[in-house]
Amino acid sequence: MDSIVFQSHKIRVMEKEDIPQIIDYIAKEWNLNHIFVRNPAFFEYEHCVGECVNGILTENLKNKKIDGILLMYPVGSKMADTDFFGGIWSVSKECRIPFMGIKLVENVLKLTGARSHSGVGINPETTARIFKRIGGQRVGKLKHYYRLGDRDEYKVASIKNKEIPEVKDGRAKLIKFKDIADLNRSFSFGDYKEFPYFKDGNYIKRRYFDHPIYKYIVAGIELEGKIEGILILRKVECNGAKIMRIVDFLGNDQVLNECGFLFQNLLEEEDLEYLDFYEYGLEDRALINAGFSLRENDINIIPNYFEPFVKKNIDIWFHTPYENCRIFKGDGDQDRPS
Repeated sequence: MDSIVFQSHKIRVMEKEDIPQIIDYIAKEWNLNHIFVRNPAFFEYEHCVGECVNGILTENLKNKKIDGILLMYPVGSKMADTDFFGGIWSVSKECRIPFMGIKLVENVLKLTGARSHSGVGINPETTARIFKRIGGQRVGKLKHYYRLGDRDEYKVASIKNKEIPEVKDGRAKLIKFKDIADLNRSFSFGDYKEFPYFKDGNYIKRRYFDHPIYKYIVAGIELEGKIEGILILRKVECNGAKIMRIVDFLGNDQVLNECGFLFQNLLEEEDLEYLDFYEYGLEDRALINAGFSLRENDINIIPNYFEPFVKKNIDIWFHTPYENCRIFKGDGDQDRPS
């Protein structure tokens, strides 16, 4: 389906020639200092594949102006028949058509042929309430796990209860990959096709290995000579200290039971203040066995925002049509430069 006409407006898939007007829209209606406004080339990296733009818009038929946008992050190489996470979702303050934002959401699968629409980083007071009312969607919150390094002073986190779980075992080793060819030789993506949000090698290459701004570490968890899982990590330097974030995971989550020494060695070798991990869908016991603590009603502060830095605990909410799935901070736009 090419487009849907709704009163005085047309909802359609974005095209390459729309990009300058989309950037202008973001500057006017969303944030004048948004990274897409300051760096349009990064918008193209995030949302364009060849001549396709991963997003839909609502166009005023009278003046041809954009009155709303919904950007997308597909986990496949194209929108059709794949899952996607939503990005910026906005309707112009000047749009006089009621519920135009809902119309964008209701028609996005028809227009793109995508399998599902999910979102990470939604506002629990506004967007979450909308998706609770939309059929086939459920709302939840990512769990925030962390493991502290043992130090006298914490410059990034605020630690009032310094409890570092003892790590007693862990046979797994961390193997870093230099590129996608290196990873493909060691890990079979096809073994995990049954999971919603299946990510193949092309996705990992584009999303992490080729990122134009962030430097990600793509590392395998090796157990008994086989790569059982993949960790995507990113180091952050702040206030004269270093922390590391796990932003994505692929593979068998049971291997995390054997990662206690691995994560402790990582903290010590990289001189990290802490290691943290926002996730949904992994086995809690495996993460606890790996030495992580769950930040829930915690008096400690493990910050999430670094651009700019905000010393505050942040909950990350999501919506999904799936009952059983895995969702991480790296999905959608929650680990995007600001």
